[in-house]
Order: sequence, then structure tokens, then C-alpha cells
Amino acid sequence: MILDRVDYKDYRRDHALITARKAEYAGIRRNSDGMACFAFRAPGKARATLVEVSFIQRIDISGRQFVPPQYRNWSQRVAEIEAFIEGDKTATSIAKPQIREKSPSEQKRPWWRRLFG
Repeated sequence: MILDRVDYKDYRRDHALITARKAEYAGIRRNSDGMACFAFRAPGKARATLVEVSFIQRIDISGRQFVPPQYRNWSQRVAEIEAFIEGDKTATSIAKPQIREKSPSEQKRPWWRRLFG
């Protein structure tokens, strides 16, 4: 998958905003610190640039733009970015947390009863 543009912050270069044009998506990898990173490489190049998930600011693919929301849970952000790159229109539905329905007995009982039995 060739991406038109990837904007990301490079914290090693004094928080510089770096734009990679015509980058090829090369999957998700872990860097030496163990952080999840997206691998991008220039078309025709063998070496990929690893960009941490939290550093990605914006992605453009054939006229579609995606600005990933700031989550504390990086796995949600990874899922949304990956879904956008793969072309899934329902990227936001992947990252929604599952809300458990309360049973009727839980709804009626006061919180101290649920806590102490």
C-alpha cells in the first residue's frame, strides 16, 4: 500500500514535524524500546523507517485524510490507523470499548450492597 503523505513528529530532532511523501506501508513492528511502530519505506528502498504510533499526526491516501485521535490506549490507535490504511470505512467502530450491560439485579441494588454483598 502506497501512502501519499505521512506526517509525524520526530522527538529526536527537537520535535520536528516530518513529512514522508509517497511512503510504502510495511506493517507494524516493535522498536528497540519495545514500542509499537508503523514501518514506512520510500518506494524502491529496502530499509524502513519506524514511526511510533503516538508520533503519527496525519495520513493521506488518495485524497482521504486521517488524523488519529489521541487515545491513552495505543492498541485502539493502532487498530484505527491500520483500518484506515487497509481501506476500512468503519475505522472508528473497531476502537469503541465494549460496554457491559448491567443485569437487572445489579441495576436495583445500591452500590454498597454490590460492593460488600
